Amino acid sequence: MTTRRQAGDELHALVPDPKAIIQAGNQERRRQHQLDNLERHRQASLAARKARLAASRIPLPSSPTLRPASPQRSEPIPATSSLATPDPPRPNLTQTHQELKPSVTFMENLHPTGSNTGGLPHSVDSRNTALSMGETTRESHATLMADQLRTEEFLRALMATQQSAIQQAQLDCQHVMAEARAQVAQAQSDREASARRIARLEEAIMLLSVRPEPTPTATNTTTPTNGRIDLQRFRATDGPIYSGPARAVEPFINWMQSVQIFFSTKGVTHDLEKLHIVGALLRKTNTLAFYTSCVPQLETYLWDQFKQTLFDFALPPLWRSGLREKIITIKMGDTESLLGYSTRARTLQSILNFDQPLLTDFQLAELVAIGLPADLRAPGPMNYH
Repeated sequence: MTTRRQAGDELHALVPDPKAIIQAGNQERRRQHQLDNLERHRQASLAARKARLAASRIPLPSSPTLRPASPQRSEPIPATSSLATPDPPRPNLTQTHQELKPSVTFMENLHPTGSNTGGLPHSVDSRNTALSMGETTRESHATLMADQLRTEEFLRALMATQQSAIQQAQLDCQHVMAEARAQVAQAQSDREASARRIARLEEAIMLLSVRPEPTPTATNTTTPTNGRIDLQRFRATDGPIYSGPARAVEPFINWMQSVQIFFSTKGVTHDLEKLHIVGALLRKTNTLAFYTSCVPQLETYLWDQFKQTLFDFALPPLWRSGLREKIITIKMGDTESLLGYSTRARTLQSILNFDQPLLTDFQLAELVAIGLPADLRAPGPMNYH
């Protein structure tokens, strides 16, 4: 019985604790699950960053290379950048046996070959078994601590990579915003420069389209120093043009009044110059023919003489008598207004009084009052003064 109990104790001492093996396996699976989650998170972050950079057409910066963590044990630790984790460790009975071999050797030294072991108490075997299990637990704990250190180092490296990626993305965004602001400022300056060029071009076109007026000098003036005008530079076409009808009193008198006003405004005072200018204002055929016949004797005419001769040719004889008869027999029409009636009477008076006053305002007022209808006429004589 003693031999069997000793053999059983030795067998139990050689086999490790199953609970420790299960705990080590569970810890390794949890560590592997955490590493897988971190790897998926890193891949998702890299994909999102590449998508943002591709959308903004910014070249993707090179990812920083993670340095492998400093070894905590004598065996080499794989680099965190590769993200390759070993398979969960499997319990090795041979290695466990070799690790526990010193305790067995110690027991053999205590019980040499051929000696009687039956006399050893059972507490010695239990103590050896406890020592073996304690050593195994310490080794498992050391392995777990090393794995945790490697996980923490991997997490720190991953966080540093993410931080650098975020900083690089911020720098790229700031660079893009700065370029956009510079482009907006350049476009604004280009538009302002284009507006200034267009304004200058419009001013140049306006200057080219407007004909500059010559400044009056001694060489281009139309009024010589002796009081006469330069007919070669004088624009007679600016005056009133007479084009008929023939022997019409009112159009001809109005044209002659306009000619006298034109001579006064242009400063034409010499008789010969008036004769030359009035010939350029005639457009009626018979009147122009009469002027052509008088051209050889123009230098012998005075302006008043030529004007009387032109009146005798262009107007019918006794034209003043006809106007006087119209004024005496003037009547206000049924549909005519009082203002129109008065204006018509004033026009006849101005034509009749051309060059000499023949009809006064008092006489015109009497004739206008006589021509009013009975309902508008006053019952007694009017005082026109």
